[in-house]
Amino acid sequence: PIIAKETGCGLSVEAARAIHRAGVKTVDTSGAGGTSWVGVETERAHDSRARSLGHTLWDWGVPTAVSVVACRAQGLKVIATGGLRNGLDAARALALGASAAGFAAPVLRAHRDGGYDGVVAYLGSLIDAVRAILLLCGAKTVADLARAPRVVTGELRDWLGDLGLVDD
Repeated sequence: PIIAKETGCGLSVEAARAIHRAGVKTVDTSGAGGTSWVGVETERAHDSRARSLGHTLWDWGVPTAVSVVACRAQGLKVIATGGLRNGLDAARALALGASAAGFAAPVLRAHRDGGYDGVVAYLGSLIDAVRAILLLCGAKTVADLARAPRVVTGELRDWLGDLGLVDD
């Protein structure tokens, strides 16, 4: 199977549709809010114009949560990464329809601060939080969480409304 990996700018409804039409069934979307690869390349750039452009576009993109909903709306299986920091973020992504949540920077920080044991403790806290949230939502499984009632407010609701992905 092929997994399309997006790195840092999210996937729009149109991009998700094109990926689905190409026959891809699964995406890993790390939308705006996580590591900015525009930012990484900006820091690597030596040319002042390239650096200026990079600073302008540093936060460009579709947030991970919006990208998850857009991809699910196109029938794609979704791995949510980018900007997720804790178990609550993972549970939110799962509730929006992601099948899995991925973490990079927080795991690297946990390793930096506590080595292997720090990573084990961090991952344990993620699992504990997701389990607690499942219990609080009355969900026995992650699939149940995706079907549980949810409240979408603020900027995420605005994004989803503008894209026609949520009823007003």
